[in-house]
Amino acid sequence: MNLERYKIVSLAKLLLQQNGETVFNHTVRDFSCPLNEDVEHFLKHSAVPNQRMGISRTCLVFIQNGDERLLVGYYSLALQVLDLSHITNKSLRKKITGFKRENKLGAAVYLIGQLGKNFHHEANHYITGQELFLLAMQKILEARQNVGGRIVVVECKNDEHLKSFYEDTLSFQLIDNADDDSMLKYMTPISTYISYDQ
Repeated sequence: MNLERYKIVSLAKLLLQQNGETVFNHTVRDFSCPLNEDVEHFLKHSAVPNQRMGISRTCLVFIQNGDERLLVGYYSLALQVLDLSHITNKSLRKKITGFKRENKLGAAVYLIGQLGKNFHHEANHYITGQELFLLAMQKILEARQNVGGRIVVVECKNDEHLKSFYEDTLSFQLIDNADDDSMLKYMTPISTYISYDQ
């Protein structure tokens, strides 16, 4: 798996450029994700405001296709406090906090808030979901070197394809239903992906 063939461009750097927001909007205007309209809507309407408010950080993923730089996907990362009040399984609590008996109410975790491939002109064929996830993990591993952290969390729709992706392909563990009953919350220890640290 060659992740180095992808070029990562952070929204933060784009917005520092002259007319950066205009450039960003032009870049993502044809982004299409028919499998999950929320992913498309976030990129086009929420990524910039969230970036400016410090809520999340978004990165665009490109690949060189001949003379063209093709947008193949993006991911957004954020920090979240994971509510532990309903997690009674001591083994799971230890995975999350590092302590089996400590009576913590919450734990700081990294959240992969959005993970989406671009289906416009079949750009999705240039990257797999696993590759996109590993690119996001590389950013989390960079952050972990500076500020620590143990756990990555994702929330996804209660969909068999997504459940298989997170459980079987990425070995995430189901925590519970998210705040919305139609959503599921998964976690994985960051240490699982140390080998991908660059």
